[in-house]
Amino acid sequence: MFDDFNIDPTETTLILTEPAHNLPMIQTATDQVIFEEYGFMNYYRALGASLVPWNSALGVSTSSSTDRSPLALIVDCGFSFTHIIPIVEGVVSWPNVKRINMGGKFLTNYLKELISFRHYNMMDETYLINQIKEACCYVSTQFEKDLEASHKSKLNSIVQNYILPDYGQNKLGYIAVEPFDKDSDDQVLTLANERFVVPELIFSPSDIGLKQAGIAETIMHSIASFTEDIQAMLLHNIVLAGGTCKFAGFQDRISRELQSLAPTSSLVRVIMPQDPQTCIWTGGADLACDPSSLNEVTVTLEEYAEYGSSICERKFGRYGVQTPTAGNSRAVSVSSEDFNEDE
Repeated sequence: MFDDFNIDPTETTLILTEPAHNLPMIQTATDQVIFEEYGFMNYYRALGASLVPWNSALGVSTSSSTDRSPLALIVDCGFSFTHIIPIVEGVVSWPNVKRINMGGKFLTNYLKELISFRHYNMMDETYLINQIKEACCYVSTQFEKDLEASHKSKLNSIVQNYILPDYGQNKLGYIAVEPFDKDSDDQVLTLANERFVVPELIFSPSDIGLKQAGIAETIMHSIASFTEDIQAMLLHNIVLAGGTCKFAGFQDRISRELQSLAPTSSLVRVIMPQDPQTCIWTGGADLACDPSSLNEVTVTLEEYAEYGSSICERKFGRYGVQTPTAGNSRAVSVSSEDFNEDE
């Protein structure tokens, strides 16, 4: 496998991300495979969100100009879940990590059911529905107004026609540009309120009976136990990660809802990476370019041979244990004066 990447594990440092709330048994088994099966020279296992502040392109506030110990709130909208992860001075604040049981997979399945009920039976076309979701759906900043407009007439800016793919002729699906030839042999899928009611579930899960708070309320609940100064700084450093964040209007909707829920003295800043899907990887790549910081947190093959899995537990931590991320050993306190100076 490693021949395809032209690497030798015995001369390679591996950065491996893991999901939030990963089970200790899985963590231990992973450590054993990395060292005992593959024999990597150095190894760092980290929560994916903890690598986001290392992405130099995001402009996340840190403790100093030379230190990457951040104070940020990562909104990780992934495939299966959405996690709210506060990082305070380079440490994941586990008691304040929150999860919404909804991600890209849930939205795709919901859109699949809507289309199958209203238009064509596409219950077996998960991949195609996911493409349609990414191409056509958006987050509405005026949900009630858009919902009313979509019901009044078929001739409005919300209705969109999607030409379904023809795999027999190797033709991919695409959004039709008006006016288009309605008499052609192409199969046309007309979407109206489906375009925005699907992403709306992240902001209002109760719409389909789920007893969970929306993403803005969950963010406020996550930071509620911090002091006012820390809350203000976290609200000023919200970073979106994950493919579900790529919906048009997602960033603006979160900003508006948080500004209405946050204290009037707080300035809400929501950072949208150029590519939310790869911003975690980019952060890890930037960390790998800083060997001094990376060496502080990695476990070497020699250390593992001497201490076993216990060295990984001490350096990487276990679920619920606050463990510094890379660069935190040089951290200094972030004060409210630092926040005001940034403004």
